[in-house]
Amino acid sequence: MEIKSPRLDIFTIVVIFLILLTVFVIFFPLASPIILGMTLAVVLSPLHKWFSRRVNEKASAALVTMIAFLVSAGLLSVMVSMLLSGSGMLIDQISTIIAWLDTVAPHSLIPGSSAGNAIESIVSFLKLFLIPLLTNIPGMVFFAFIFFVSVFLFLLKGPVIAQEIRQALPAKLDTSIGKISGLTVNTLYAVYIVTVEVALLTFAIALPVFYLMGYPAYLQLAILAAISQFVPIIGPFIVMAFIVLFELASGDTNGVLIAIFIIYPLVLWLPGSYIRARLMGKRVAIHPLLLMIGIIGGISVMGIPGLIFGPFFIALLISAYKILIDQMMMAKALHENSKENSG
Repeated sequence: MEIKSPRLDIFTIVVIFLILLTVFVIFFPLASPIILGMTLAVVLSPLHKWFSRRVNEKASAALVTMIAFLVSAGLLSVMVSMLLSGSGMLIDQISTIIAWLDTVAPHSLIPGSSAGNAIESIVSFLKLFLIPLLTNIPGMVFFAFIFFVSVFLFLLKGPVIAQEIRQALPAKLDTSIGKISGLTVNTLYAVYIVTVEVALLTFAIALPVFYLMGYPAYLQLAILAAISQFVPIIGPFIVMAFIVLFELASGDTNGVLIAIFIIYPLVLWLPGSYIRARLMGKRVAIHPLLLMIGIIGGISVMGIPGLIFGPFFIALLISAYKILIDQMMMAKALHENSKENSG
């Protein structure tokens, strides 16, 4: 009796693909919080495993999700309230810079008033963008609900699903998937954990420095310096430019020198470049400039979620490139061996 080798049912595969595509299209507006929840669950999985050794998996996933929610909500509420409490002083500083720029090089090719108008336009745009975002409470609550439910579900069922998929894959493909998952997990760790560590360190350094330097709204400036670390290189540079322009507008030449030679190296460069590179070098083999491209490109294309999605897709791209090179080298070696054997 002839035994036929099992083959994939192409019709079934096509039907399943169409079902998945239909579900994805229908629930596309929820894709961002779901995928973001998956990425955070990947980063929190070591904590989930630690709790799982002491309580059952469902309780562990719920506990880790609750901790993530409380930490996120607490930090966000404190940060927003502090920024709002000092927003008047920040607006005054921006107004001082704009008024000073109006007097700078009025007859040059690019007068200072043009730069002042550009800053004023950016501030107006941020107001128009942030105010509806902050006042859309139902939308924010729904987004947060989907996000943290996704974190819980991926913590609870993610490892099982990943194991089932890898067991069903051919051995060669499973090796490639392992390489991709390793790089993406390390990249997500760098984006979440390292960036938060760098931001907290920046705030801890900036707060006493700005206070001792006598800056108005020193607390808010320290928060902005910490937030700027989520966009490497570009973010700290914007904060630095703001400080230098304010010192110039105030007529404090010594303050400009202090900002350039003390504040920037100590507050922005040390944690943002030196320490970040050391921490990230331990986990991820992606150049910081590529991560910066991923972050800036992700934000420009996908908005705030692009802060996570950008580096995530860059990691996938680099993983795919490395696997392609490995496959091409293997094919080349097999071809050369076959030629030698035939010769």
